[in-house]
Amino acid sequence: MTLKAEKIKAGKLLTAQLKSILQEKTEVEMDEDGTPVIVTKAEKMARTMVKMALGYKEEVERKMDGKTVIDELVHGPNAGMIALVYDRVEGRIPVAATEEPDKRTLADRVSDQGKKRLNDLAKAGPDTQANA
Repeated sequence: MTLKAEKIKAGKLLTAQLKSILQEKTEVEMDEDGTPVIVTKAEKMARTMVKMALGYKEEVERKMDGKTVIDELVHGPNAGMIALVYDRVEGRIPVAATEEPDKRTLADRVSDQGKKRLNDLAKAGPDTQANA
């Protein structure tokens, strides 16, 4: 089996395991009237993504001079999460980052390689040029 085929197989196995885990009903959410409800991990993750996309407030406790102080942190909307949620809702598939193929002509690439070799020789000094 080739390395690429092994990576594809491993990716499929990982995806299957993630889907299985995300279907587990083990997370607790509060519904509108404050009653705790058990939901799937996938639903909890989706709610967290939407929360991050919209922005939220968080209360954080800290100790100051022996007293407990509650600070309110405001998290603004996360642009990356907005894009991800929007793309998912619209049905767009995220594009994987790929390396750009070299669009230069063969002559340009050969010319660039020659320039590089000449520059390397110039940097090496006169002792190396006599042996080359």
